[in-house]
Amino acid sequence: MERYELEGLSDRTRRPFRYANQLPAQLEAAIVRAKREKPHWGARKIREHLMRLLPHAIKTPAASTIHAVLDRHGLVKPMGRRRNRAEGTPLSAGLHPNDLWCTDYKGEFQLSDRRYCYPLTVTDYSSRYLLLCEALESNREQLAFPAFESIRPPIFPDATPPNSSTAS
Repeated sequence: MERYELEGLSDRTRRPFRYANQLPAQLEAAIVRAKREKPHWGARKIREHLMRLLPHAIKTPAASTIHAVLDRHGLVKPMGRRRNRAEGTPLSAGLHPNDLWCTDYKGEFQLSDRRYCYPLTVTDYSSRYLLLCEALESNREQLAFPAFESIRPPIFPDATPPNSSTAS
């Protein structure tokens, strides 16, 4: 009796006794065999091959499951990451006021009458001066161009931004 009490206190494995969704070994072997016979076939083509080969009573696994089996057996080479790098002109640095303006739509929000508002802002890069903040009903260019034409650039005679002090 004492022996059973101590045995009941020992740690037991947490590994399940069976895996409910595990593929039968024969089916997994058929997947691996098909890939070794036709190395250029992918998971979808192997699935189609198994659907024609196996009787209808056996449920064919999904293409993602077949891919997982092939990956587990090291029969899938990882795809290289595609990187589309934009090539263009480098951004210019506006060193003085009115050299460079920055334009941005600040997202969208719904008004009380269920219409959307798209705030368009234009700022001076050097001084961070807000030149325009226009509420537009859409972000179409037909509405943005008249807003740009209404901008009168501020005059900074001494090239110092507004609200800045030259005194130390």
